[in-house]
Amino acid sequence: SSKNQNILDVIELTKTDRRGAMKKMIDLFLRSVIASRAKLNDYYGELIVMRQSDEMLDACLEKFDEQVKKEKEDAERQKEEQEKKEKEEAEKKEQEVIEGEKDSQQVVEGEKVEL
Repeated sequence: SSKNQNILDVIELTKTDRRGAMKKMIDLFLRSVIASRAKLNDYYGELIVMRQSDEMLDACLEKFDEQVKKEKEDAERQKEEQEKKEKEEAEKKEQEVIEGEKDSQQVVEGEKVEL
């Protein structure tokens, strides 16, 4: 409403002082441009903040992805180590069974000899 009042003032002023009216119109126009510029600067500032936030979010997501990848690799490595350990234990038990069979075979053969 103040804009409308200013325009009405300029129209009224043109009836008596054309030069003053032109100065007033230029003044109003410049104020409008300055206000628009200030709004643009605010928007630009918000855009910069949003872009920085977006970059920070990307960096956080990248770190998160790296962490997930690392944890996945660690879990796979632990699983492989566990499987290797279990396989070695199974082979060790199997070897003990084979040696036990050989020992019992020798005992059986030894008894046959004694007979």
